[in-house]
Amino acid sequence: MPFVVIGNIYSNTKAITITFDYEKAIKDICGALWEYGYKKIAIVTGQKEERGIKRAGYFCLLSYKKFLKEKGIFYNDKLVKEIEDKKEDGYRIMEEFYLLNKGEMPEAIIITNFKASEGALRFIKDDWKVFIVPFTDEDIEYPFYVKCPYREIGKVAFDILEKQIEKRNETLEEKSVTLEIINKIGKGGAI
Repeated sequence: MPFVVIGNIYSNTKAITITFDYEKAIKDICGALWEYGYKKIAIVTGQKEERGIKRAGYFCLLSYKKFLKEKGIFYNDKLVKEIEDKKEDGYRIMEEFYLLNKGEMPEAIIITNFKASEGALRFIKDDWKVFIVPFTDEDIEYPFYVKCPYREIGKVAFDILEKQIEKRNETLEEKSVTLEIINKIGKGGAI
């Protein structure tokens, strides 16, 4: 019986897999932040791997490390956090970043967890001009964010299942859906 795995990649499993293109999204976001002048970029992800399952955090961190390497920037553990997807964790992580020494504080933070993004956005300090890039599954009132199009990934999954059922096709596929980067600021605007 055909089935489609959405969102994670299971090693050693024969299945069609559909994920968001997290690697491209992180590369594009880091590149945009770099162009805007943010050189100290932090990333907050969810779990990277669990019992052979490669999760979104794995691909986000992989792309982040590639970006740092391309720019000749050393990887700094203090700017990378792996957390649960809870509002209070997002707020707590922002407190941790805020308490770093002045020279260690990030200038921009990418937060790939939806609920943690909400908590992080509540932690805005007047004396800390950090730029936050939250991931979300809905439109929000914020100038720059990443929207995960779940309807689109669901449609892709159903299309593939339909083809599998009709043709009894045993070909395994791996597809990714592009994440939508929302920039209400515009290229010339200051973040």
